[in-house]
Amino acid sequence: MSETLHASCVLLGAGGLLIRGPSGAGKSMLAHGLVARWQAAGRFAAHVADDRVRVAPMAGRVVAMPHPAIAGSLEMRGLGLVPVAHERACVLRAVIELVEEVPARLPEPAALQQAVTGVLLPFLPVNRDNWLIERVETFWFQGYYKQDGAMSRVARLNFSSRCTR
Repeated sequence: MSETLHASCVLLGAGGLLIRGPSGAGKSMLAHGLVARWQAAGRFAAHVADDRVRVAPMAGRVVAMPHPAIAGSLEMRGLGLVPVAHERACVLRAVIELVEEVPARLPEPAALQQAVTGVLLPFLPVNRDNWLIERVETFWFQGYYKQDGAMSRVARLNFSSRCTR
């Protein structure tokens, strides 16, 4: 059964990143910045959904899709809906949440996971007033990397929880 979340979603390489946070937190700006930066570096990146992301559990993973009413649009504050190229779906690999408070410096391991449709995914809270694309990319690359076409684990974050129920 699918549900709709107030979030943005991008595809970075082969994995989807869900970006959550309250209205005005900068989800769309972060999503657009990540896609632009990855594409400029010659890596594959694409928008999947903005503002409303449909998520559904499938075979122990979480698949994210755009809401049909706004697929292919990115909401830019002050500009409205801007058309963007997008992918129709992706498998989520991680969640970032833009939060008001400063995240804990040394969080407990359990705080580094978040359930989406009952599936645990690696999670990183990021201060909404002080996020850096580099910090988000560090989180992404620490979690997993591609080696000889196969996903390899990195011990610090259990990205193989792709998905633990």
